[in-house]
Amino acid sequence: MALDTSAAKSLAEQITGLMWTKCVDYKAGDRLAAYGLDEPAATVTVGYTGSDGAAASFVLEIGGSTNSGSYARIADSGMIYLIDSAVTDAVTSATASSLLPDEIISMDWSEVTGFDIFTGGKTYTVDITRGADTTTYKTGGETADSTAVEAVTGELDSLTAAGSTETAVTGAASLSFTFRQENTGFPKA
Repeated sequence: MALDTSAAKSLAEQITGLMWTKCVDYKAGDRLAAYGLDEPAATVTVGYTGSDGAAASFVLEIGGSTNSGSYARIADSGMIYLIDSAVTDAVTSATASSLLPDEIISMDWSEVTGFDIFTGGKTYTVDITRGADTTTYKTGGETADSTAVEAVTGELDSLTAAGSTETAVTGAASLSFTFRQENTGFPKA
């Protein structure tokens, strides 16, 4: 499932840009419970590629909070730090659904050269030609009503997600769209 790029980037920046406010304990040892780190409120594993090209990771544990911030440590370290509570809030409130995009169709419409609509067992093709001042639409070789086509693409562009489900959808699609473009660099969704 594709995530919303800006939401995922924002969360990643919160985690990777994390700054320790201060070190509160150099050797916590058996005092982890005092910081809420015996059973952390959140554990974040960050995977990355090291400068040598090898895969690497680190694990951040977030514990209890105070008025000054939240306690955190790198897993298995005895050093306990305070971090900004905003980071804690961002990490503990992040869910898979909060990272999903709101947009259903995310594309640069100016790159679309046409689209197919499949409904009622039939496929209808719309070809788009863009000129300096006008855009024309053709379906079945005939010029289509630009107001009608733009109303459809406007409605598609304004679709937003209302949530997600784990329930599998069964049966055949009653309506589907296939978009065409010439820009080979555009991501496939």
